[in-house]
Amino acid sequence: MTYIDSLLPALAKEPSWFWEDHYEACKNLVEKATSELKLRYEAKIRRAQETFAQLTDRMSDSEKAAVVAGLSAAPLPSRWFLYVSTQCPAYKSPALLSGRDKDGEYGDIWFLPRFFGCRVCKLTLTGPELDLVAGMKAHSLGTEEEVDDDWEPDFDLM
Repeated sequence: MTYIDSLLPALAKEPSWFWEDHYEACKNLVEKATSELKLRYEAKIRRAQETFAQLTDRMSDSEKAAVVAGLSAAPLPSRWFLYVSTQCPAYKSPALLSGRDKDGEYGDIWFLPRFFGCRVCKLTLTGPELDLVAGMKAHSLGTEEEVDDDWEPDFDLM
């Protein structure tokens, strides 16, 4: 118990305490990687919007609506078998996010997104693009019992 009590104050310190002289370098690396990820994401969104515009250039609004309804009904092939409905960030059409499930500690089931694919505009997203820039985060699929909203699963065990 004495050992844990001695660690608790250190855990509350700022990241600069842990990284010491390397803090600024680490912070700059993370910022650079995040900004590069955002630039690639924005480029993918623009390409997807251009793809849809080219495919539907000569269609009327009703024809476009029929194409969107037909294409958005089926997911893109993915190695993840669980699908959740979402909205495409490029075209705002219905799309599917695939991933895996994880049983929670209190009977709930968590959805962990791994792949996004939109048949309408051909946009695909994976990995950190889903969580960090597209906002497609892990979430609970529900439970039969009441769950504490502030509780979060231990993703390190997954």
